[in-house]
Amino acid sequence: MSRKTTEKVVRLCDNCHNNFTLLPCEARRRKARFCSRKCQHEYRKNVSPKVLCEVCKKEFSASKCNIEKGKSRFCSLRCYHKSTENKITLICDECSKIFDVSESTFFYHKTRFCSKYCYGKWSSRERVGENAPVWKGGVTPENKRRRGLIEYHNWRVLVFQGDGYICQCCFDPKRKNLNAHHIFPWAKYPNLRYTLENGVTLCYDCHTTWHKQMRKDSFWSRI
Repeated sequence: MSRKTTEKVVRLCDNCHNNFTLLPCEARRRKARFCSRKCQHEYRKNVSPKVLCEVCKKEFSASKCNIEKGKSRFCSLRCYHKSTENKITLICDECSKIFDVSESTFFYHKTRFCSKYCYGKWSSRERVGENAPVWKGGVTPENKRRRGLIEYHNWRVLVFQGDGYICQCCFDPKRKNLNAHHIFPWAKYPNLRYTLENGVTLCYDCHTTWHKQMRKDSFWSRI
């Protein structure tokens, strides 16, 4: 027994003016004027009146009813929030740059810096030692404290960049867990701790093997 076929309804798209087909039930249920959502959005974008955003002065489409009610004043929520905030002009404590913040941000966060970079730069210089908020009287071991300084961090980055972020022992580019190794040991040569020529990039496995071999041969104990 053959299945009954339903003749489809042919209509003309109001935007691209191409014919498209619909089932009779779909044609009765809704006013199909467009062949796709893309055509529907393009048509509304071209037909809807244009309004200028009160904050960024960007032109955007809005419906007539919203314009009459005075609702279409901003192109986005971001512009709306900007319009409701009162701005305060401040000077960055680090770079002396003039910047604006909202009253709420200044009230809750006590903003003093124009960016996270300026805050981090100031914090690494001023909030160390006794000025640090978590200072406990100098109980941190000297070795751990020195390895946490910004000078040690910058030295590691320069060593990695100089070696192209590749282990100089196995030269495997897939090794991502890299260590900056001191050619002349950290403990015995304090004057060379932050010297760029005293560093070499090693992966974790090669670095561990290197130190095991050094302890086994007792090479550095004879220097």
